[in-house]
Amino acid sequence: MRTKMTVLAAGMAAMLGGGVAAQPYDGIADCERHARAYYGRDADFRNFVIDRKTVNEIAYDDKVGAQYIAAIWRGQATYTSQREKFTRTFICLHGGGQVGALFIHLLPR
Repeated sequence: MRTKMTVLAAGMAAMLGGGVAAQPYDGIADCERHARAYYGRDADFRNFVIDRKTVNEIAYDDKVGAQYIAAIWRGQATYTSQREKFTRTFICLHGGGQVGALFIHLLPR
């Protein structure tokens, strides 16, 4: 009986421990990755970094056409290429934790 309880306790600890190891959701990082993939098609592109202190999240929870949008992220981001570096306002449409970022755009001045 004691062996069964030990095995049961070890199994429960492993299940609970697995949940602790899960990474928290980071929508801003998803938007950065999407921007790097999108702008990375340009050979001059070097980097895209979002200034997290400036970011606002707008909970949207609706569809745009047939696409579900969970949140809209907006803030300042720095775009760097071989020829220039500038900071602009970005907007990112996000489909939620399972879908990730769907659209990123730097707004012109």
